[in-house]
Amino acid sequence: MNDATQRYLPWYGVLFGLIVALDQLTKYCMLMSGTKYILTSFLSLHVQLNRGISWGMFHSENDHFFFFITFLICCFIGGFVHHTFTRYQEGHIIFAEVAVIAGAFSNLFDRFFHAGVVDFIFFSWRQWSFPLFNLADVAIVIGIFFILLEGLREQ
Repeated sequence: MNDATQRYLPWYGVLFGLIVALDQLTKYCMLMSGTKYILTSFLSLHVQLNRGISWGMFHSENDHFFFFITFLICCFIGGFVHHTFTRYQEGHIIFAEVAVIAGAFSNLFDRFFHAGVVDFIFFSWRQWSFPLFNLADVAIVIGIFFILLEGLREQ
């Protein structure tokens, strides 16, 4: 770890906090409103609990399966946090990794406090529709995109 990477440490905390706060605030507002909002012909907002993984895969009302999936997600997050900390100690800038971790933690919070991830953003166009998602998912996707870009740049 060097002085250049250490100076970013407070900003990692700010990024983490902003992502979690904005995600949880938007989910809270949607849960409290209980309303479906049609914003445009292709964008609407309505709440759905996802008890599976990305895009509702492996969704199950079975509590044992839900807790098993949640346990696997915790293991993945723990491994990714360890990987990120190692990269930080090696002097890498880890904004993308922090975005992924923040999104994952916010969704994990939902699993423990809502028994599923709160998704509410819905895109559709004609007969096509994209699975519901939330701001934490956006942070995860953007973070992974930049991690992949960095990996390509390093090659």
